Amino acid sequence: MDLVWRLLSFIVEVVSEVVQLDMEEFVVLGLEYLESFLFRDKDFYGYINNQWKFVSSIMYKIREFGSKITEAARRIHRFVRSGNEDPQENEDRGESGNANISDRECFEHLNSLSLLEIVGIFASDGQEEKYKDMVIRRIQLLLSDENRNKAEIDVSVMRKLQPLLVSCLTKGVSESMFKVLGEVVYHVAYEMMHVRDETWIGLRDYLVAQSKTEFQRAVYIFQCLKMPLDEQEFVIPVMESLLPEINTRLNPPSEVLVDNSGWVLAFTGAFCAVIHLIEVEDSAESVKDIAYKMIGSVRELVEKGMEVGLVMRAFRDVESIVKKHLEWFTTNEYKFVKAMARTKNPSFQVDETPQIEEENEEEVNCGDEESNEESGSEEEANEGFGDKEEQVSDKEEEEVERSGSEEEEEEGSDEEGEALESLKMYFSPKYYTKQIKIQSRCFIKEAVEAIDNVLNGNEKLWFYQHPQFKHFFHMHVEKKHKVMGMWMLLLHTAITEKNREAWFIVNGVPI
Repeated sequence: MDLVWRLLSFIVEVVSEVVQLDMEEFVVLGLEYLESFLFRDKDFYGYINNQWKFVSSIMYKIREFGSKITEAARRIHRFVRSGNEDPQENEDRGESGNANISDRECFEHLNSLSLLEIVGIFASDGQEEKYKDMVIRRIQLLLSDENRNKAEIDVSVMRKLQPLLVSCLTKGVSESMFKVLGEVVYHVAYEMMHVRDETWIGLRDYLVAQSKTEFQRAVYIFQCLKMPLDEQEFVIPVMESLLPEINTRLNPPSEVLVDNSGWVLAFTGAFCAVIHLIEVEDSAESVKDIAYKMIGSVRELVEKGMEVGLVMRAFRDVESIVKKHLEWFTTNEYKFVKAMARTKNPSFQVDETPQIEEENEEEVNCGDEESNEESGSEEEANEGFGDKEEQVSDKEEEEVERSGSEEEEEEGSDEEGEALESLKMYFSPKYYTKQIKIQSRCFIKEAVEAIDNVLNGNEKLWFYQHPQFKHFFHMHVEKKHKVMGMWMLLLHTAITEKNREAWFIVNGVPI
C-alpha cells in the first residue's frame, strides 16, 4: 500500500506542477481520456473497491487545482461511486444509496437503447444534468472510432440524427457536455458530408444563425469539423457570417481576465477559416488579411506581456487542431501553416535567414554595441501566403553552429557525469547585440554569472523583468542545482526593438 500512496502523491504533485505552468487544459484532456477509458471498459463492475477508491482519491485531491479540473474530477468521482459504494456505508453517512443505484440502473438502461433513442433522450427537455451527461457520453462512445465494438450505422438513421443534433446544439447545456456534443456532430458530419457527400444544410444554417449571438459555440463547432468541406455549399455561406465576427473578436483584450476564451476561440476559428478558404477561388485577399490580423493580434499581446498564458494557450489549441486536420491537408494548407510559423515575428522576413557569425570564439564577446534596427517589409512577408510555392534553402534548415570546447564542471559534480557540448547564443548584427556561451549542462550560478559579465545594465534589466525569465534569476544558486535543457531554451532568445517582446530561436530563426 505504501507504493500505491506514493504513486498517488506523485500524480497529485505532477498535476499541481502542470497547473502552475498554466497548462490546466492539458490536465483536463488527460481526465477526459481517463473518463472515456472508464466508459469503454467492459469489466467496469469487476473492479474491486480498492481500485475505485484509488481513482476516487486522485479526483478528490486534485479537485481544487482549477475550475475545469473540478468539473471533470467530479464527473469521474460520480461515475466511480456508482459502482463502488456500499449502501451500508452510505447509511453511516446519512445517505440512502438510492442515487448510486439509480446511476447504475441508468447505465444499464442506456446500454439497452438504440443510438436514435438515446439521442432523442438527450434532445428532450426536463432531464437532470447528471443524466444528460451520461447520455451524451454514451452517444459519443457509440459513434467513436476508438470503440472496438462500434456497429455500422445505417444512413437513414444518420439522416434522422441530423435534425436532433442541431436541436441539441441550441439548448443551454454545460461547456463540458457541449464539447462532447461537438465530437458527436463531427462523427455524423464526417459520415454524411465526407463519406456520403451530402451537405448538412441544418448544420450550415445553425452556424450562420449563431455566428453573432452564440459566437464561441458556433466557432467551436466549426473547428470540430476535421475534414474538407464543400466550398460553395458550406464554407462560403458560413464564412460570410462567421468571418466578420472572427475579425472583430481578434482584437486583443486590454487585460488578462479570468477567462479570455473568446479571443482564443477567435484565433483558432481564424486558423480554421483560413485552411478551409485557402483553395477557394477569389479568396486570396481574405486569407491574407485574416492571417495578418492573427499575427498582429499576437504581436500586441506579446507587447503587453500576455504571451505566457493567453498566446501560448492559443498556440497549443492550434497545434491540436493541426494534428486533427492533418490527414486531409494538401500542399497549400501545409504552406500556410509553415508560413504562419515563420512569420510569428512580423519583422522577420520569410525569405531570409539571419546571418550567423562563423567565428569560433572561446571567449564571451563583451562588446556593448547596440543592435541594428530590424527591418522587414510586409511585401516580403506576404510571400508566405501567395500562390507561389515558398523556396526554402538548405541554409535555412541548418542547425545553429555549435563550437568551443567543453568547460570543466565545478568540484562535487562527479555524480552528474561529463558535461555536454557547450551551446552558443548568437547575436548577429541584424537581430542581436551579443554572443553568449554557456554550457548546456552547468550550474545556475555559472549561467547567471556568464550573463552578468556579458550584458550591460539595460540588457540585464530586460531579462530580470521579463515574465518569461524573471523566475529563473530568483532561483536558489547553490552549486548542486544544474541548468538543463529547459533553461537553455529560455536563454536561447532574442531581444527585439519592441518593449517586453521576445522570440525563441530555432536553428537561428525567430519563431
